[in-house]
Amino acid sequence: IDAKSAFWKDFKNIYLDNIYYGDQYTWMDFGRWKLAELTFYWKQSQNKELISQSIDEIIYKIECLFKKKKYDAIAIIPWSIERKNQLLKFLKNRLKDKGISFVNILKYYSNWIPIPQKTLKTREQRILNAKNTIFIDDKNITKYKNILLIDDFVWSWSTLNESAKKFKDLWIKNVDWLAFVWNLNLSYDIINEI
Repeated sequence: IDAKSAFWKDFKNIYLDNIYYGDQYTWMDFGRWKLAELTFYWKQSQNKELISQSIDEIIYKIECLFKKKKYDAIAIIPWSIERKNQLLKFLKNRLKDKGISFVNILKYYSNWIPIPQKTLKTREQRILNAKNTIFIDDKNITKYKNILLIDDFVWSWSTLNESAKKFKDLWIKNVDWLAFVWNLNLSYDIINEI
């Protein structure tokens, strides 16, 4: 689902070109949808079977989008919290098996204490945190002109927009984004449940 129209109203400068998501976290009338439910429970349990089911729900869509938009590579947004089982790590391994290239992104904390975006209360704090912690470290970056950023849960978009800016600063022409799950209603904080 293309989410551009909702995104543009929240940022002064937009660096992402296209914005897609697999599932919305909540519809107040119906609760979470299937992918959102699976993704929520894998984060809670670290269950490999739920991770696999979450990836199964979206991998075909990623492959179709990758081919249709002719991306040169995928960039996985690094996670802040170390978990025994990381969905994005499993996803990367499955996509590598299909011959897809990846851009290396690092998350660095100057004081070695990770600060997850979900712990920051304002958009300004999240933007500053993303600016200071996300770095592109890829010797092949000049070969890429069309990148797809992927994240699992997205709430504020600050990390994605700042990551896209760093790609644009390196002369990447097009940076699109895909999230497994995002929250369209920003007054409803998905992160409080995780």
